[in-house]
Amino acid sequence: NTDDDIYNGYFIPAGSTIIVNSWAVAHDQRVTDHTLKIFNPSRFLNDDETVLKSDMPMGYDAFGYGCRICPGLHIAVEELWLYIVTILAVFDVGGEGLEQDENFGKYTSGLLIHPYPFKLRISPRSKEAEDMIPNGVESSA
Repeated sequence: NTDDDIYNGYFIPAGSTIIVNSWAVAHDQRVTDHTLKIFNPSRFLNDDETVLKSDMPMGYDAFGYGCRICPGLHIAVEELWLYIVTILAVFDVGGEGLEQDENFGKYTSGLLIHPYPFKLRISPRSKEAEDMIPNGVESSA
């Protein structure tokens, strides 16, 4: 910060570096529900499940805050959407009868959190999808 400031009774001297606790922001129970660890996309939808809730946080806090927000936020979100729908259009991810790996849903701890390796089956949805796969990969000649 550029000037001395007082926030919630704490004095923050000018020139201080402030690091946001993004995990706490993303897991604030006053804003989100208690089922964050359960995959439930409908939590983002209205009662009819036809429209996204306007007041639901979408996880964009990972891209920064205020004037320091990543300028590529909107491009990254749209690209991620395109990647996900493309993968799901061509591949069956998981599959019936797949036993859950013991590491499924478990994460490391520390500054950079990531999932532990787990087993997953990914297979083409159809013969037509299988034929499309080589065409989607660019060759470097």
